[in-house]
Amino acid sequence: MRKIFQYCILLISILLLASCNKNKDYTILIPTDADFVTLINPKAIAEKGNFQKLDQYKFYQLFENEIKNQDPKINELLQNIKKTPTSAGVDIISPIYIFGQKLQSKNMVALIANMRDKSQFEEHLKILYKGIYNQEISFEKENGFTIIKDFEKPFIAWNKTQFIMIVSEFGVSRNLVKNYFEKIINDKHSLTKENSSFSDFVKKSQDINIWYTGNFLKNFSKPNEDSKKNLDFTKSSWVNLISFTSDGINFTQKFHPDAITKDELRKRPMWKSKINTDFFKYFPSQSYLNIGLGIYPTNTHYIFENQNYFSDFLEQYEIDLKKLEQSFEGEALFSIYDFEVGKSFNANDFFGKKDKFMKQVVYPQFVFAGKMKNKIFYNDFITTHQEKIKNEGKYYMLPISTNVKLYIIYKDDLMYITNNQTTMNRFTINFISKDNFLHTQYATNAKNSMFGYVNLNFDEYPTEVKQYIYEQIPFGNTKEVQDILSNFDYIDYRVSNEYTKTGKIHMKKTDKNSLEVILLLVDEAYSLFFSQNNTSNGN
Repeated sequence: MRKIFQYCILLISILLLASCNKNKDYTILIPTDADFVTLINPKAIAEKGNFQKLDQYKFYQLFENEIKNQDPKINELLQNIKKTPTSAGVDIISPIYIFGQKLQSKNMVALIANMRDKSQFEEHLKILYKGIYNQEISFEKENGFTIIKDFEKPFIAWNKTQFIMIVSEFGVSRNLVKNYFEKIINDKHSLTKENSSFSDFVKKSQDINIWYTGNFLKNFSKPNEDSKKNLDFTKSSWVNLISFTSDGINFTQKFHPDAITKDELRKRPMWKSKINTDFFKYFPSQSYLNIGLGIYPTNTHYIFENQNYFSDFLEQYEIDLKKLEQSFEGEALFSIYDFEVGKSFNANDFFGKKDKFMKQVVYPQFVFAGKMKNKIFYNDFITTHQEKIKNEGKYYMLPISTNVKLYIIYKDDLMYITNNQTTMNRFTINFISKDNFLHTQYATNAKNSMFGYVNLNFDEYPTEVKQYIYEQIPFGNTKEVQDILSNFDYIDYRVSNEYTKTGKIHMKKTDKNSLEVILLLVDEAYSLFFSQNNTSNGN
């Protein structure tokens, strides 16, 4: 544990000592074929995280105490840096870039910044290295950069204006890291100048920003080499911007298709400009989670056919995507409106009295409905599950598990599904409550072609449900974690236009910026985990 902490001290210290200045030459180091780039604005992060009061963070206190016990010279150095950050070459004005890609099927990640004062950085690095490893540091030259001799984790290199740090996944050889280093310093093309999407990303950057390409997304989709590609997103990119405010976290995602893809998407728009919300009246007014959707099914299928994001789900429930495309109008709503508390019993746990092995569980009560053009998909679904499905008169019942049943009906061009029989019976007689979803604040975003909402304020949940949620979260029954969760209110999310999505994680208003609140919460959670871990280990 101590060795790991020593490594962390050196890593954090290097990041403090090597920093960027107003010269932007370091951006030339970002390869034009990078799969992703993260841009962090240190000045905004420092201000919103209130780093002037670093002592309020327990992790920093632990870090500082470890430094004090490490070496008096290191402690003196870092205390000077704390008082006057620029004395170590730190400039918190310019952004820091982190980028990565695969090299010979191995993930490589690099951090770059500008070097403010090379000689000063090296003098401080000597003190750190001597204090932590109790030996003198040696430098050597390589391709116009200085590196630490025989130092492998992480690989760092610098010259008078540029600083590079490279890390890689486990098992990557030093030669492969060196190859990536050489690729970075020898590629003189500018991603900012040659990629308009990335240039826009830099200009509109906020506190934390992530840019990635379609090539990066391949890591998260199931490969399907047998079928032809309708659309090749490899040359397209996505921009994600995150900004911390006094009452929450704003996030925006913008899609930047390449010219060919953009032309294809213009012919096949995915999102509807307006959702027909009339069927929302069949949903309860209360909602703990909801997702609304308005798409053109044929175009959506064409766009995502080769991505395979939902293939496992479709296979599990034997859903014929082509028939769904033929039948689905494109407008749907899903809402969790209540909870049912029940008992669960696993026969594999049974030994002795059954009552001792009964566990309390919570079943979310939901409604899902989609506007349909015809009954092709509905009839196919009923036929596919005919061995299990039962006719209950006006609707069908499909058992999912011992305690969960789905009730399904096709009525008035609406496919209506719920796991609550009372709700289904009300729908069959066209019962519409005066207080329904259509007239609530949840439907205010329904003008968007996609919208979502999640209630994070657990004080608004039934007591038994709130306790059940706490039990599913690590250390959820502790006061510390419950205090952390009590700061959150709700999440909302919407598609603003064909290429833009926006949303916000709303937090209860405090006198602090949301970033400082979150950092304090994470710090509290870390401290709790650290103390519990030490207790379990007998320390």
